[in-house]
Amino acid sequence: QRDAWGPGFAASTVGTSVLVELARSVSDMVEHDGFKPRRSIVFASWSAGEYGSVGATEWLEGYLSSLGMKAFSYINLDGIVTGRNGFKVAASPLMHTLIEKALNEVYYEDKSLSSQFAKSDWESNILEPMQMDNAAYPFLAFSGIPSMSFRFTSGRSSYQYLGTLLDTQEKLNAATSSQVPQLAAAAGRFAGSIALRLVHDHLLQMNLRKYDKVIRFNVAKINAKIKAV
Repeated sequence: QRDAWGPGFAASTVGTSVLVELARSVSDMVEHDGFKPRRSIVFASWSAGEYGSVGATEWLEGYLSSLGMKAFSYINLDGIVTGRNGFKVAASPLMHTLIEKALNEVYYEDKSLSSQFAKSDWESNILEPMQMDNAAYPFLAFSGIPSMSFRFTSGRSSYQYLGTLLDTQEKLNAATSSQVPQLAAAAGRFAGSIALRLVHDHLLQMNLRKYDKVIRFNVAKINAKIKAV
């Protein structure tokens, strides 16, 4: 989303910059390198993000029937840089295989994201639940489109300036040791790696078995809690 409460440097400026650069890069690949995506890509910038991702939700409502038949994924770029010591991803289980490959392929500071942040188990150390205030949530919960959101974080502490007048370039530079350009570039490569696989590969690499496993695991947890009541 391109709007924010306050300056919105971390909330919207960094993500919007990465979105524009990704669009430019893909356009250059098509125009100069002969790249021919097998599926369409929509680069979308939303307004009315607070509260409840109103802009994105309204667009979903307007195109719900066609999106239900044609859309196969959504990658959110909101708040992708809020620190530099951690990396978190919230995503549909269908996209876990794509995410794992991108973690191994994309480098930051001469190390892959996987080697820096995944440790022995990337699912335990990187995956997190998707919250309702996440801009990808309407796509996943309302439209049933496999979606993902990711961010560089400050590890244990959170970037407390989101949604305030203090969400400025100076504050984000302080939280990232002035590594915002490098982190934004790594975030763009991560999103771009996944997007290119989605639009170029003959077969969509959606992990149906993982989706089934996650559903069964959570159903078992619910049943166990019901029995305990």
